[in-house]
Amino acid sequence: MIGDTGESSSGGTEAGQSTGGNGGEGTGAGTEPGGSGGSGDPATGDTGGDAPAVGADRGTDTEPNGPTEREPRYKEGDETRTIDTNECVNAREHWDQEGENEGSVTMPDFYDKHFASVKECIQAAGWKYTDDEKVNEVLKGEGMVVNQSPKRHEAFNPETDEITLYISTGYEN
Repeated sequence: MIGDTGESSSGGTEAGQSTGGNGGEGTGAGTEPGGSGGSGDPATGDTGGDAPAVGADRGTDTEPNGPTEREPRYKEGDETRTIDTNECVNAREHWDQEGENEGSVTMPDFYDKHFASVKECIQAAGWKYTDDEKVNEVLKGEGMVVNQSPKRHEAFNPETDEITLYISTGYEN
């Protein structure tokens, strides 16, 4: 009720009059003509009012207009981002030639280079290469090197070490 006029906020004009909304107001809730009324039988779950029982399912199990699964994002790799074979063939001698690093060269940086040119570089130098690992990522794009082992600028012994490349699939996770 608002003020002394006897009007309710829903438009009723007398105390106890129902507005016909969900549950209504006053004591006549759900009993006006045209309302659902209901039987009031708790055994059937019918409480006699317009409002659904607390915890009742208001929707259907399948929503035809519900959220749909979207396609994963995809990005094509840039085949123009290459590495010159001289980076591998003429790799610099690693600064630390003592102990286990004897005969090592400095590993070139293959990051963000297209894998085809990286493989050509590795093969031109005659280095050992293991199978590449596929990585789901969409920033660099399909076919781009996103990680490598050994890391760039680390010691790499072409006689004993193998190279592993991590190549983007171009798809997000």
